[in-house]
Amino acid sequence: MIKYDHWLGTKDGLKIKEVSEPTDIIWENRALTNKTRVIRRTIVYIIILGMLALSGWAIFTLSITSLSLKLKYPPKDCLSPKGFVAANYKGSEEEKLKEMEEDAVEEF
Repeated sequence: MIKYDHWLGTKDGLKIKEVSEPTDIIWENRALTNKTRVIRRTIVYIIILGMLALSGWAIFTLSITSLSLKLKYPPKDCLSPKGFVAANYKGSEEEKLKEMEEDAVEEF
């Protein structure tokens, strides 16, 4: 083992083991032929393209569904006086606003 005390400045230092020769490595894919590699790569590409197509279809379908729901249930403006009046009172809008003003004056 080789010590490199001057790099870390510690008492024990950095310890490094020597690695084995590259000839000792067992290569798992060494026995594969080029034809087998091409077949595997093609299968992976087909799976990736299928997943991309599926996710694209899901995004498209969900965006169409979202748009149809927005058209079916439009947003309500409950925070502004006009939106609140339209949601809670019957009759013309001017009558509603006057009624609300009268209610507000009576409260004070």
